[in-house]
Parts: sequence; structure tokens; C-alpha cells
Amino acid sequence: MSTLNFSKIVVLESLPDVEKRTGRLIFQDLEIITIPLDVDITVEYQAFESKHEMDAILTQLSHEAITYNDYPILHIEAHGSDDKKSLVLNSGEFVDWFELENSFRTLNLATKGNLLIVMATCFGAYVNSVVSLLDRAPFWGVIGPEHEVYPDEIFSGLTKFYSSIFAKRTGGDLYQTLNSTKLKLITAEWLFVKAYKYYVDKHCDSKILRKRADDLLRKYETYSIKYPPSIEMVEHFLNLKGEKNFDRLLSNFFMVDLYPQNTNKISVSYEKIGL
Repeated sequence: MSTLNFSKIVVLESLPDVEKRTGRLIFQDLEIITIPLDVDITVEYQAFESKHEMDAILTQLSHEAITYNDYPILHIEAHGSDDKKSLVLNSGEFVDWFELENSFRTLNLATKGNLLIVMATCFGAYVNSVVSLLDRAPFWGVIGPEHEVYPDEIFSGLTKFYSSIFAKRTGGDLYQTLNSTKLKLITAEWLFVKAYKYYVDKHCDSKILRKRADDLLRKYETYSIKYPPSIEMVEHFLNLKGEKNFDRLLSNFFMVDLYPQNTNKISVSYEKIGL
């Protein structure tokens, strides 16, 4: 597993006023866990109502990451929508995965690729849709229940997870830690490999490439481009097969051009993905 660095845990909560403040309870438990331990990890709690407040908090966290190298594990307590595609805030606003992706990516860039997100809502298959091969990673990883589980099971799993995090001060054994809980870790690296294999399988067949290239050239014609590229050039651009393309995309995904040390976040290779 790739490396993870963090210096604090930030619990954000947006729940109806009449409900139990599970975010505050987790925050209080985390404070108790740290008492007997000699750790330099701080724990913070913030309740918020709206998208505007959430954006302001994430912007401030990005500023602190850039200015002070203060990298958070971001824990979000909020309800999920019935279709599991969005968070539902206390204001009644919905924040879908694509909105979250943009906010998370900004913070992940600020933390140099070290953003771990913990969510008590079911994320299931929808987190799979937030990764683009051509963009930067929106997070290092996401932890949460993949299916509906009881709140007590989530709370128990989170307590075990955080106890392990404080004791080991690393993300290295998260799979093992979460194995006995109802929580699941999905890393950005795993999502990248899944997206890459899907793209190669579905979009890089020679006949499909020719059709896609032809469709693009037809669009160029509508813009009256004087010297459009050849169909072979367009096919070459669309074809992401091969080790060189894989390594180039993976390095961009993990921001190696900005942070050369992020090579230690890459544990996969083209040989290992079985293409």
C-alpha cells in the first residue's frame, strides 16, 4: 500500500439538530484515546449547516496544509441521500459526489496527495465514478461502509480504526485494521487501476479507436479548423494502451511532477495489473 502522512483528524458534522451528534461523540472519544498516548496528532471538531460553510472549512484546511504542512484525516458526519449519490446537509442542501470530488481534489493537492476521507454514510459504487485518468487524484483514500449497516457497527469500526491510527501513526496496515469491521478502504491507486483497465478494455480496440477518432474529426469540421490532425494522430492520442502511457498517467495522477517524493505513493506497476 502507498504511504500516507497526516498530522490531525478533523471531524466535520452536519446533522439535524434533533439527532444524536455522532460527530461530537467521535471527537470526544478521540480526545480520550489520545490521553495515554504520546502522539503529536491533534483532533478538531466543527459543525456546519450549508454548502457555503463546508466550502469555507475546506478552503481553510487547504490553506493550513499549504502554509503549515498540516495534513488532516477528514471525517464527515452527514446523512446520505436515498440514492446514495449525495450528502444531505443540515440546511437541506444536497452535495453530490462530483461536487465533493472538486473540493477534495483541491485539498488533496494542498496535502501533497495525503488526504484520507472517513465517511459514516454508504458510498458503495459511487466513489468509483469520481476518478478521471487525466486528472489529479481527489484523495489518497476513502473509508466508509459500502452497504447499509447499523450505526453502532459503524461507531465500533471507527473507534477501532482510530485507535490503530494513533498507535501506529501510519496508514500502512489499514486493510488489516478494517478487516474485522463493517468499514471498507478504497484507495485512489486502486480506483486508478480499475479506471485504466476499464478504459483500455472498452475504448482501445482498433475498431472503436477508429470510430472515436472519426467522430472527433467530424466535430473539428464544425469549427472550421484549417489544419485538422490526421485520423492516425487522433487515434494515437486516444489510445492509452502500454506501459509508457500507464506510467505517465499514474505519475500525473499522483502529482509526481509537483511532488517528486510521491513516487512512494505508487505501489502498483504495469506488469502487476495483468494487461
